[in-house]
Amino acid sequence: MPKNIRDIDGLAILSGDGLLPVILAKFAKRKKIKFIVVSFRESNKKLDEFNPIYCDISKPLTLINLLRSLNINYLVLAGSFPRLNIQGYNKIKGDVAFEGLIQENYERGDDSLLRGVAKFFEGNGFHILGAHELAEDILETEQKILSIKKPSTYNIRDTEAASNIFKNFSNLDLGQSIIISSGLCFGLENASGTDAMIEGYINFLRSKSTHAGHKGGIFFKASKGIQDRRFDLPTIGTQTIKLVSKAKLDGIVVERSNVIFIEKTKIIKLADSLGIFLWSRSNE
Repeated sequence: MPKNIRDIDGLAILSGDGLLPVILAKFAKRKKIKFIVVSFRESNKKLDEFNPIYCDISKPLTLINLLRSLNINYLVLAGSFPRLNIQGYNKIKGDVAFEGLIQENYERGDDSLLRGVAKFFEGNGFHILGAHELAEDILETEQKILSIKKPSTYNIRDTEAASNIFKNFSNLDLGQSIIISSGLCFGLENASGTDAMIEGYINFLRSKSTHAGHKGGIFFKASKGIQDRRFDLPTIGTQTIKLVSKAKLDGIVVERSNVIFIEKTKIIKLADSLGIFLWSRSNE
């Protein structure tokens, strides 16, 4: 990582889905960093103002040649890159070396796959940055309660339970979130993602008449123990807040310095309006 972001000479934001690539592009523009946006999906209309270059994710050598011609030295992977999209439903047809890398790492989990992709680009002379290295304010680095509402004694106990479960769960490289209520684990994130886990919990409560009136508990999110922080740090956004409220959970606990906030001010304001707490803490 350069000592100063102004030392970044030529940056490419390799954009997946979501708002994070847009936030980083706006940040780079404000800081007058020379950058381009590379998109692998033409559906992200929010990137249009940055005139993105569209590339085939299965043919990175074409992209590498383009980046070199534009004097790009630094890359940041931002947004979600679902494994099935990268892997091409088990039949990717692109550059031979990249195809082999994907096939080798696909079943080892997200982190292994992304490490392999990063190693591929590093082997071609590029420096990989984490989104948080480019824009530090997207993390909450302090241990503190960010919301008006405070966690209760029961919430603190649930948080301790979640932390203990997560320390073992995270080594499986499956997901980054857990739902705990009354000391019981009701949700472990898998490849379907955070939203699907919370929706699954909501549907469970609806389907069980004995649980129909159940409320309380926490949504816990942290980085996986084996994770490379340069990519795939867990994120929360306003959609997360809305779903947690819909699930009648009391609040959200995130691991400090390891969870990206998509539009932090909006997140905190929405949490306050919905009466849920937001707590940044160490997961030790």
